Amino acid sequence: MSIQQLQSYTQRLTLLHKTFGYDFNKRSGKKGKLFFGHNQWEFEQTDAAIARMATKPITRFVELGVNWGTSMFMLSRFLAPRSTIVGVDCGLFPGIHDVHKVLEFLRSEGHVVQFFNMKTVDAVHKVGSGAQLLHIDAGHTYDDAKSDWMNYTPLVEAGGLILLHDIAYTSTPDVSRFWAEIKPSLPTYHEIIETKNGKPSGKGMAVVVKTW
Repeated sequence: MSIQQLQSYTQRLTLLHKTFGYDFNKRSGKKGKLFFGHNQWEFEQTDAAIARMATKPITRFVELGVNWGTSMFMLSRFLAPRSTIVGVDCGLFPGIHDVHKVLEFLRSEGHVVQFFNMKTVDAVHKVGSGAQLLHIDAGHTYDDAKSDWMNYTPLVEAGGLILLHDIAYTSTPDVSRFWAEIKPSLPTYHEIIETKNGKPSGKGMAVVVKTW
């Protein structure tokens, strides 16, 4: 794999916890406490899939649905130095009030960071093309998921990676319905759904290589 990793997964996770008070397993009423929206096992598997599947250096990363900025922070370990990070979030969840802490930290690491506090459908013309990594985790209706996929996947370079979260989340079944609809048309994909003791317990992540 030719991508440059700034830190190992464990190092990045330790830095997230040390710097921002992150915890995988519980929410906290303490102001500034970050809660990582992804299931721990699920995100470990997503991270490993990116490490296996990335075929080119990642210098432009776009995330739809930033919230606290924790997945953005973790995924940035795959970026080459002085990369561009673009986040879009309309602010429905409380993390929008503290996300600036993560954004500033990423800037301190040398990245160019842009953040658009708006709906994804309104930001598509501001984001720009040439991404090698796209994380779709914003609106969770069928129409939102389809709109984000249709609007933003054309901005990803061929060979880049597209992450679609919540493909197996029972509380947001519209995303799984959209995933089931598009999956047969994808020439290459890697599907990750957590199961423990034979029962799904994660929200599900699809990791897709863009080959079209």
